[in-house]
Amino acid sequence: MTLEINARASTTKTVLIVDDNTDIVAILTRFITRSGMKALPAHTGRACLDIVQHSAVDVIVLDLMMPDMDGLQVCVELKKRALSIPIILLTARDDTATREAGQALGIDDFAAKPINGKDLLARIKALVPRTEVVIA
Repeated sequence: MTLEINARASTTKTVLIVDDNTDIVAILTRFITRSGMKALPAHTGRACLDIVQHSAVDVIVLDLMMPDMDGLQVCVELKKRALSIPIILLTARDDTATREAGQALGIDDFAAKPINGKDLLARIKALVPRTEVVIA
């Protein structure tokens, strides 16, 4: 058995950006698109759930505080649907209780607002590796 690592640009990775602030979604969409990935915008938790049911998503950038359904509620619904998409939770409330609640729901990473685009991009890339392990 041979273990081979192929660094490939394979398929374009898709990032779902969920925030009720349309300006943040627009800025992050442009930033992620310019980095060579595909960005899908959503402005509500319910829209996020609809998109993941119908589209292949590699990572979700999810706002914590949204009016219809907060980020933690979205995570509960994703878990109920047995979807294991990596999630980066965006929060202006970067406190221990929020982190613990998020970790209990399977949040992969946290990013504090205001968002640093380069930092967020590094977090996304860490969750969506560009190498593929092939066992031959």
